[in-house]
Amino acid sequence: MTPHQSNCDNLGRLTTYYHHYRKTHPARGTVRSRMMTPEDAPCPRYSPFTNDDVGSSTSPTGTTWEGSPPTTTTIGRRTLPEEDAPCPRYSPFTNDDVGSSTSPTGTTWEGSPPTTTTIGRRTLPEHQFNWDNLGRLTTYYHHYRKTHTARASSPRCMPLEEVMEALRAAVTRKASRDPDVLLLAAAATRQMNGIRFTSCKSAKDRTAMSVTIEQSAILAEQYHLADTEIGKAKDILRSEGCRRDNTFKNIGVRKYAFTKRQVAALPADYRPPPGTYGSHHT
Repeated sequence: MTPHQSNCDNLGRLTTYYHHYRKTHPARGTVRSRMMTPEDAPCPRYSPFTNDDVGSSTSPTGTTWEGSPPTTTTIGRRTLPEEDAPCPRYSPFTNDDVGSSTSPTGTTWEGSPPTTTTIGRRTLPEHQFNWDNLGRLTTYYHHYRKTHTARASSPRCMPLEEVMEALRAAVTRKASRDPDVLLLAAAATRQMNGIRFTSCKSAKDRTAMSVTIEQSAILAEQYHLADTEIGKAKDILRSEGCRRDNTFKNIGVRKYAFTKRQVAALPADYRPPPGTYGSHHT
């Protein structure tokens, strides 16, 4: 609970007691303090500005509700009104902007999907971020399909429809730091003539691994690089050229700032070749 929410709750309790106190004690003229008006007050979960425990209530913004006030949504340590919860208000799994929608779990609803209630302190912001951007990308995909005919892709290039379906499946399974989400999103963006940026915190180590994976994929799909040569192409791109120059400009050493333990923890496609990395400050 945030200090703001705690203050709101305690203000409500104190004001409720004040109303009961006024019923049993006459007003004393020596006290000149002014009670806070609804316009001055923060937004509590219930209205402390009415004598009724349950009934018609008015929020500080002037909104009136019957019975219990609206519920709130907790995101990490912050409290938001439920209507502000960061959940997708459209379905990325239907061609209709508003209508019948189906969630990844198979639940069907009419109109806008239901709101999300709680996001705990786990790594859920990563999944929520992926989900929100999947919705935006899918919306663009539906508009793209209406105005562009299917491009004649090479036999080694996955069709756009299959790329979007695989991306949806990757986001839905909510695997932590799933590299498939990055690779499939990059493939979909390229096929729809989009522009995209890749960067890690330092923009030189994991970024270099990601960029060279995409470069080798382009060589295979568009320039007929043999499957047996893809791994060699990645190693060359990571060992020579601008990737190593980028590390030198940042830390003065032409090596990626990975330790052996970090390299072992990376997915196989993201591991730099031997001799190109070492423990250095980033």
